[in-house]
Amino acid sequence: MSWQRLRRAGPVLCMALLCGTANAADTQSPRQVVESMQQVVLDALADSGAAMKADPERFYTLVRRELRPHFDLERAGRAILGASWKTASEADRQAFQQAFEDYRRTQFGGWPWDRDDPVHGLDGARFARHADGRVESAVRA
Repeated sequence: MSWQRLRRAGPVLCMALLCGTANAADTQSPRQVVESMQQVVLDALADSGAAMKADPERFYTLVRRELRPHFDLERAGRAILGASWKTASEADRQAFQQAFEDYRRTQFGGWPWDRDDPVHGLDGARFARHADGRVESAVRA
C-alpha cells in the first residue's frame, strides 16, 4: 500500500469530517477522531503492511471497519449531488452512494501519479507524448 494513496485519502476524510460524524453522541473532537483513526491505520500498516500491499482488499476492509462508522457518507453524498439529490430516485441515490464508496476506496482503480492534480507547468506550451517516448512540441505562431 503506497503512502501516496493513503495521503490522497486525506481530502476525503476531511470532507467527511466536515459533513458530520455518523454518531452524534461521540464525545471526541474531530481532531481526536482523526488522530485515533490515523493511529489504527498506521499500526495496521506497521503490523501487516506487506500483506496489505500484496492484497489491497485487506486494506480496504480495514478502512471500512475502522473509518466508515465515523462518517456520514449519505450526508456527504447529498452535499456532492446538491439539488440533484432531491430529484434522484432511491435506486439512483443508492447507486451514487455505491459509486462514491468505490471511488473513495479505489479512486476508479488507482491513479498512477503522486498528485491528484498533474499539470503541465505554467508556460502553457502544447505538446504530445507518443507511445514510443517521442515528444512533439507545437510551433507557436
